[in-house]
Amino acid sequence: MRILVTGSNGQLASEIKNLVGENADALFFFTDSTELNITDKVKFLDFVSLNKIDAIINCAAYTAVDNAEDNFELANEINHLGVKNIDEIALLKNLKYMHISTDYVFDGKSDLPFIE
Repeated sequence: MRILVTGSNGQLASEIKNLVGENADALFFFTDSTELNITDKVKFLDFVSLNKIDAIINCAAYTAVDNAEDNFELANEINHLGVKNIDEIALLKNLKYMHISTDYVFDGKSDLPFIE
């Protein structure tokens, strides 16, 4: 299995990288925004196709919560449109896909399902 992990310079992807180590049964591709920008749908699709990706773990995010309102365009581009690109490509290519959120968004305390 060939697994793409986006946002490789972030805390979450770094932890995944540490957990995977060199003992993985799969081939992992850890990318950051300079290598693979999730907001560029064409380049993202090209990367997935060229590297024959089977699954995506999205750790890419705009995480400066306190600055998100001041940088709405950038936060929206990464956290909304970039995620939408990944979702559409995963559906197109029939890939397994995991998007991990933070406790800032989903703190695990709700008894009700979340609606977008």
